[in-house]
Amino acid sequence: MESCEELYARLLNEIEKLARPFLEVKFTSIQELWQIEVDLVNYQSALQKAIDNEQIIQREVKGKKAGIVSTKPEGWIPQLQLLDAEVKQTDDRIKTYQHAYQLSRQLGDAFAWALLGDWLIPLTKKPSDPTHDGHGLPKEHGLKGMLAIAESLCAAGAGFPILHDMTNCLCTGDITFYDPDGNHSTMEVKTHLKDQSGGRLTLDIETHIPSLINSDEAKKWRAINDRIPKLPSRTFISEADEQVRPPFRRQLDPRLKRQFERMKQAKIWQSMPPHQIVMLNDHHKGISIYHQQDDETHNWGIVRDLVVKARTDGIASCAVDSAFVYSAIYQNSPLAYPWLQGLTRNLVQSSDSVIADTLSILYPAPEKEKNRLWVPVGVPPSDVLPFFLYPLPLDVIMDIMWGRLAIAVVANLGKIVAALQEIGLDAKVPKSEKEFQGTFLPISATRRLADNTIVKIELHQMHTIGLKLIFEFLSLHGFVRLVTEMVKVAEEQANNQREQA
Repeated sequence: MESCEELYARLLNEIEKLARPFLEVKFTSIQELWQIEVDLVNYQSALQKAIDNEQIIQREVKGKKAGIVSTKPEGWIPQLQLLDAEVKQTDDRIKTYQHAYQLSRQLGDAFAWALLGDWLIPLTKKPSDPTHDGHGLPKEHGLKGMLAIAESLCAAGAGFPILHDMTNCLCTGDITFYDPDGNHSTMEVKTHLKDQSGGRLTLDIETHIPSLINSDEAKKWRAINDRIPKLPSRTFISEADEQVRPPFRRQLDPRLKRQFERMKQAKIWQSMPPHQIVMLNDHHKGISIYHQQDDETHNWGIVRDLVVKARTDGIASCAVDSAFVYSAIYQNSPLAYPWLQGLTRNLVQSSDSVIADTLSILYPAPEKEKNRLWVPVGVPPSDVLPFFLYPLPLDVIMDIMWGRLAIAVVANLGKIVAALQEIGLDAKVPKSEKEFQGTFLPISATRRLADNTIVKIELHQMHTIGLKLIFEFLSLHGFVRLVTEMVKVAEEQANNQREQA
């Protein structure tokens, strides 16, 4: 049996083989791009099966352990030690498979981001517990049905299909069809097995597509529905006011109803023009902003320089915008296997240069209460750019994937707050971890409207923007400008509401 290190190397070699033709744009047709996606889906499916098999083995070994402990036969302690070692080995293998699975889903994220860009943001919102409906590849006939409907609708002119379940980021719906004109469509797919005999599957596939009333998208899908072969699959257009309902289903089941409501909210958000506040339901609002970027919006040049230095010296760091510390650490062998998480962070935090740079972004002792260091840990969130699409050389991207290179950011929230206060916003360092998790930073602004009315504008759910500081290397200048644009949109909305009143 291959060691965990050998398993790690084999699995990541397979991901690299999938990633390179996509990232290097070496495909020459839509069919070749689709084949890369299908290969990625099959790879993830194989990983799921491998994890399931290892978990079965682990349960069997634990059962043997329980039997030995309860009966204590002659020589039972050495037997128990061997079984303990086997449990640990299966645990390490499971972690390795899971690590590869997550990396492959981040590659799936890269597919989605490369084609859809910020249009996908409304689809990244996860359902709140306890109504979470799960987010993993379907198995057996469910996967076959998903691939079949994707291929048939693509051939009928729906666009290039992106399967949500191969990603972390697409949490609403099952398939989004990419349209070069930006008129992308998201659908929910339900597959029902009707018969299985002689190696042949008979499936009943239903699809649900929310569209705005009398929109071009609704007309497009009616035309597609007329073009697809009349197989045992059915496609229905369901409009936002639900005037059109699937004729064979009197009532949506609870899971589908929840999913459909989220799809409708995403569609409303996506259809709004820039610089609008979107009412998603009675309790939630979205905001649509076209964020003009320039060379100062992100600090990619600094990141590139750090990577070059880290490849020579092993570790490199620098203070950025007087508010952040960027650190890069490099080794020829992986810095941390999945079962050694935390090793990279410990190496960075023990570096003299990193410590010195961190001290340089702190307020002096008389103002030390303004300091609040933020050191994000864990997997990057699904609504930020995946590392596969970082504007860095491909060999650097592969180093990140393999774990040979790690890039970390430490932020002083107090400096970010000060930058917002300098432009007239009321921003504060969060009072507690609970407040930080709920709002990121409390940010508000008092504005005088055209009719001299004074209003208070509050920005909520700022974590997505805040995490761009860490995982997209958004500059302090870029962050402040983005927040300013959000406040301006809210102010314009308030003016419009006053005029209409």
